[in-house]
Amino acid sequence: MIHSLLIAAPVLLYILTPLQKHARYILAAVVVGGLYLLFWPSTYKNYRLEKEGLHTVGTLLSKKCEIKNSQTISYKFRVGSKEYMGSRKPGAGNQACETFQVGDQVFITYLASDPNINTPEREVNSGVFLGIFFSFAMVGWLAWINAAQTRFRQEKLRKRAKNA
Repeated sequence: MIHSLLIAAPVLLYILTPLQKHARYILAAVVVGGLYLLFWPSTYKNYRLEKEGLHTVGTLLSKKCEIKNSQTISYKFRVGSKEYMGSRKPGAGNQACETFQVGDQVFITYLASDPNINTPEREVNSGVFLGIFFSFAMVGWLAWINAAQTRFRQEKLRKRAKNA
């Protein structure tokens, strides 16, 4: 919910504020850059898991499957002689949350340098390149929509001045 507001508020404010041509592009890049920074920690973690991640199997400790969009499983796994725990949404390669039973195997991807960074997925896709492409497209779209909004307001003011 809070992420939705953090995304929607600056985008709507940007769209509804008429700007000069150069400011339109600069501010669009700032808005999109801010949004990119908002998601950077999870994107970077997933990128590292995708490129450097090792795979193992863990054991399901508990699950919460009542609400479809916020399902989580808790699991433990062993790396060497040390045991680690995690709690996240079950990802690719694992069973659906509803079919999991306590004690079942969970596929896990973790970083060898820090096994505390892990995810219950067999394959991790960071989507970093898709995110970069989307960011450039979003800058262009925001600049275009702001230009259309500015033209609409100018036309409305011209009509108002003509009728007065």
